[in-house]
Amino acid sequence: MNLKEKNIKCKYIFLIMNLISYLYMIIFHNVTFIYSIVYLSLISIYIFISGISINDKREYKRNINIYMILYILCLISILFLVGRPPIRISTSWYISEPTPFKTIISQLKYGSINEIIRNIIGNLCLFIPLSFLLILKDNKYKNILRQTVIILPSILMTEILQMITNVGVFDIDDIILNYLGVLLLVIIMNIVNVDKIYKQFNTDFHLKSKTKKVLDIIIIFILIIFMFRNI
Repeated sequence: MNLKEKNIKCKYIFLIMNLISYLYMIIFHNVTFIYSIVYLSLISIYIFISGISINDKREYKRNINIYMILYILCLISILFLVGRPPIRISTSWYISEPTPFKTIISQLKYGSINEIIRNIIGNLCLFIPLSFLLILKDNKYKNILRQTVIILPSILMTEILQMITNVGVFDIDDIILNYLGVLLLVIIMNIVNVDKIYKQFNTDFHLKSKTKKVLDIIIIFILIIFMFRNI
């Protein structure tokens, strides 16, 4: 096993350790939304920096898949676990608002700035990172139909599961906003040069070996602190 293979192996071992630590923290500790986001962001930064250190084309591609897994885990956390009531399977399903745009119009008219940001802007942005990562993974996802086949069922499943598990409600406007955010991103990504963005996830930025090691040590040290914080 050469040095690069050892580094790749260590990367995945440390990643698994952090994911186990994160899941333990989410399930057994009363953590805040901010703490959850920061921890997952740090894991993503670690994957990005490890990609720079290893500097291998196959690893850069695998990293995109890891980012997707981390974001899905983020969605599960914020939609079902962090700051939510205990999951309880409901026998009586209830659709909060079946009329399109009624909730959006009501919130724009009567909602506070915080409610508009949380409910409208938040829902608009919720699935944008996942859509963006799909495009990074493969240029074919710049096609809105290909995006729709993956994203729309995911949005619908999220709303249904929130209703079934009693941690949220099924609102047609949430679906509209989630999908509209994805649609806007696809339009933008068809205008801009995606290749330039893609290169930022497939380069070591010509950093020196010592600089890479220092970055690795810093992010690993921070993650170790997060791993053992709640033990």
